Amino acid sequence: ELKWVLTVNLNPGGPNGGSAGQYFTGDFDGVKFTSDSTVTSGEQDPDRLQEYNWLDWGRDYYAAVSFSDAPDGRRIMIGWMNNWDYA
Repeated sequence: ELKWVLTVNLNPGGPNGGSAGQYFTGDFDGVKFTSDSTVTSGEQDPDRLQEYNWLDWGRDYYAAVSFSDAPDGRRIMIGWMNNWDYA
């Protein structure tokens, strides 16, 4: 079964303060993404934040982008490792 991955970059809003990258798996019909997750937006409970799918657990992961065409067919994702709050 084909699944899509939607990435979202937050600043602030990460699990350890600062910026962060989050991802959701789901279905995409070319117009609308439907997440497999039942987590709703606006939930700021710190304990609940630990349950989300984070790309990184630090305070300074932001602006993640992915690309393919690696020789072995992998998809690679990179992000900034900095935070304007203390850079």
